[in-house]
Amino acid sequence: MSLRRDASTPLDTFRLRVAHEDFGAARRWVRRGLARRPATLQLSCGRPHYHGSRPPKFSFTLPCRRLHLPPQEAAPIQAIDNELPVLEDLKLRKCHYSFRYLASRSLENLDLDDCCGRKVLELHLSAPRLASLRIDGVDNPPVIGSMPSVVTASLTYGGCVSMVYVLTFLRDIRNLDLSWTSFLDMDPKQLPSFCNLRTLVFNDCYVGAECQVLRLFLQNAPSLDTLKLCDCDFRGGSSSSGKRKKTASSAERATRAYECRNLRSIDFEFYDLDDISVLSDMLEDIPKQVEFADFLMVLRRDASTPLDTFRLRVAHEDFGAAQRWVCRGLARRPAALHLSCGRAHHHGSRPPKFTLHSRAGAFTCRLRWLHLSRVRLATNFEKSLEKELPVLEELKLRKCHYAFRHLASRSLENLDVDHCCNRKALQLSLTAPRLASLRIDGPDNPPVIGTMPSVVTASLSYTRWLFTVYALASLRDVRNLDLSWAHSLDMDPDQLPLFRNLRALVFNECNLGAECQVLELFLQNAPSLETLKLCDCDFLGGSSTTSAYECRNLRSIDIEFYDFEDISVLSDVLDDIPKEVVHRMESSIGQHRKITISYK
Repeated sequence: MSLRRDASTPLDTFRLRVAHEDFGAARRWVRRGLARRPATLQLSCGRPHYHGSRPPKFSFTLPCRRLHLPPQEAAPIQAIDNELPVLEDLKLRKCHYSFRYLASRSLENLDLDDCCGRKVLELHLSAPRLASLRIDGVDNPPVIGSMPSVVTASLTYGGCVSMVYVLTFLRDIRNLDLSWTSFLDMDPKQLPSFCNLRTLVFNDCYVGAECQVLRLFLQNAPSLDTLKLCDCDFRGGSSSSGKRKKTASSAERATRAYECRNLRSIDFEFYDLDDISVLSDMLEDIPKQVEFADFLMVLRRDASTPLDTFRLRVAHEDFGAAQRWVCRGLARRPAALHLSCGRAHHHGSRPPKFTLHSRAGAFTCRLRWLHLSRVRLATNFEKSLEKELPVLEELKLRKCHYAFRHLASRSLENLDVDHCCNRKALQLSLTAPRLASLRIDGPDNPPVIGTMPSVVTASLSYTRWLFTVYALASLRDVRNLDLSWAHSLDMDPDQLPLFRNLRALVFNECNLGAECQVLELFLQNAPSLETLKLCDCDFLGGSSTTSAYECRNLRSIDIEFYDFEDISVLSDVLDDIPKEVVHRMESSIGQHRKITISYK
């Protein structure tokens, strides 16, 4: 819906999504939208093409009630209290800011998601009506100040000092969610008393030796109703002795007892390799009759019964110790293996190594689905794939590192390589005669070439057209093709193959060249094309020699773009299609427009 000229009618919602490079030119649309006095403003800027580029700057001068800004450089915060007197909801996603004070008498919800305030040691907040607070991201400074009405808070801080510092200003909170925090060297005296706390959640937190941190929270939360522990670190031991005593005297229990009169339920999720005996001892100290059921399915001792699926998720630092659980799982001859490793605490750390040992075929003879995440594949993986995995049908690699240059499998039908890294190989040679689906996503993946005669659907995401065309040379018989993020125009037109069976073609945020040369080449080389879709692509001007293309089976073309983009070059290309247009439909959401053209 475009903006009407009658500025007397206020807007309910004004949404604008703009590319990073075009944000400066789009400021006039922001001013036009704000001139309509919207109740809600949602402004989103795309990712920059160049890593390290600063987000564009945003400033506002008119009031609205809800403000969502992902990702931008936040405006001068003085405008929050002065120019936004009725603001209730403020959401900043991947924004940069340098202000230290934020004040609003009307603000009720504040959400800071992966924002960056590196010059700010702490953010002072004055919001007497604030009811919900969410801080997510390691680069966010501690949020402190006057927040007497906060009911729900979700905090993600890597450091214990920042977390405890923020909690001192949330004494009256009712629902508290803490994530990704290692409570090391915490002073027990710094933790405040939460008289109104009802729900407490720990996600991927280290709760201290012998659950000391968890005990402190229970002691300081007498009205707690619900406690949830999800994938937390329960490490035994104490500062004075290396082993925990099996029994405790009544005097010792009395010193560490806590009321928990209103406690109704405790939920905890963990993996088989976690030792939760320390947690069990702590639960015995609760002076209530607790009933709970353990729904965790463990590996049975009878190894004669094969498993349908074996899933294992392990922290980066504990992957070495978890190798025995991988061996135990493979010993049960699973049909599917899902292995995921957590993120490393130190930036730049190499993923742990995953190896399929030789003569493992006795345990992997039934393995049909293999999903690996954040691991480093051994150099012998290419040999193991062919010899030890004879019935493998689906292979998914997510954020993995590998160094091999060839993969061969007679049974593989689906290959998905998502943001993996292979810097040593210029290309990945693939021999998979039964492969039907191929997906390559990520700038660090080399071109995949080889023998793939049965591929029906392919999705390729390369930043260079050269790599894309190089990979397409092995996909001549593909029927559905999705190309994304190809910007560098370094391709040779003579290298593009002929796609006789291509039915559906999709371009996502690609540079189609001067006068849409790239698009014209694909139309010339795809005589059986039925459906074409262009989503947020770049249409550059220039000079080009236009040649005819048949497109006898073309049925529809979908074009998605923004109002400020000039698509006149694309219109000239579409006029050369020798088919009669039956129907043309236009729709828009904010400044994002969509045109659907149907042919006879």
